[in-house]
Amino acid sequence: MMLKHLRRTLLANRLAGLGAVPAPANTPAQFQALVAADSARWGGLIRARKITLE
Repeated sequence: MMLKHLRRTLLANRLAGLGAVPAPANTPAQFQALVAADSARWGGLIRARKITLE
């Protein structure tokens, strides 16, 4: 149990060091709203710049 918590803490710290921020979504509806907001925010830029996954 302690090792599991330690790994989770180390991972969280590593991600935070890379600039990752946990999504503030506690329910499926909140997560859906977050994804919709991000799509609206970044979708136009991604399409305009023709950014694709490789």
